[in-house]
Amino acid sequence: MKIIPLSDNYYSLWDDFCKESDDTWFWHSSDWLKFISGYQSEPKVLNLSFFIEENNKLKAIIPLMLETIKSNEKITREFSFSGWATPIPAFHNSLSSPEKEKIYWIILNEIDRLAKKEKVSFSRFVMSPLSVNYLNKNTSLHLKAFSSFDYFDIPVYSQILNLSKNLNEIKRNIRHGHKAAITKGEKTLTTAIFDSFNITPEIFDQYIGLYIKKFGAPKRSSSTFNIMFERIKNKNDFLVFAYQNKYPIGVSYFYAFKNNAFYGSACNDPNIKNVPISHTIQWSAIKWMKEKKINFYEIGYQPYQSPNDKQLNISHFKKGFGGLIVPFFMKEKKYNHE
Repeated sequence: MKIIPLSDNYYSLWDDFCKESDDTWFWHSSDWLKFISGYQSEPKVLNLSFFIEENNKLKAIIPLMLETIKSNEKITREFSFSGWATPIPAFHNSLSSPEKEKIYWIILNEIDRLAKKEKVSFSRFVMSPLSVNYLNKNTSLHLKAFSSFDYFDIPVYSQILNLSKNLNEIKRNIRHGHKAAITKGEKTLTTAIFDSFNITPEIFDQYIGLYIKKFGAPKRSSSTFNIMFERIKNKNDFLVFAYQNKYPIGVSYFYAFKNNAFYGSACNDPNIKNVPISHTIQWSAIKWMKEKKINFYEIGYQPYQSPNDKQLNISHFKKGFGGLIVPFFMKEKKYNHE
């Protein structure tokens, strides 16, 4: 078997594999790898992703980004995705369990080798609850492999809505206060959804304008915004705007892949107070996704490891839309116990 580093020449092959493998979701894609590479300006993120190939056939892909994280004057080098966990290795669907176990041994040894070479403090890996194998509860092989290489478990939870249910049933499960906010928003705000059929550079510039108004001038590369715009144009992601008197006061970005969706980010006009912007946007997005036959909507991770007040407030907001809080595995390995 060959270990082949990922380079620009292999992006198309990598993405074709992502579309087919039941282990993958959007986080494995080259778009997300490139997004992370451009998200942190300094120090630069190093892409160490690689393939496993045998007899000119692709067996597995392994996303792996080396990030240098500065926190409270402490600097760590870690395998992570914008400070979050790396998606698990993904296998070709034709492989048997014994074949996957054999390849996993090669993969995890290579990750350990790279960790030693690059002086990595720790690594984290996670399986997306939107992947086919997670939804079908085919997780045991991955769990076993990481455990055998001294990774330990971190309990992580996420909020997922099953959009195959009747819309009235979905709304019944929404918290009472959220329903009141949605009703108020529908009376005072209008919304518009932009996907590949109606997105324009001018509309996307409005998104960037709200982002700057909320967070200030972006520190990340402009390439990250270009990736987002291209993904919308290419029938993947979508934006939902909220308007007050025809003026855009809020917008959210949603990722879509393999007929499931993830709540990516939001930015609201900081000068607008006491208006249910986010509630209105979420409900509009849910109705639209259901019309588009999106199966599952992951509204986002629940906080873990001593969350702060902001994280708790975000969690409370997300839980208000109902659905299920599902556990999924995150594995962590410490190379430097300091």
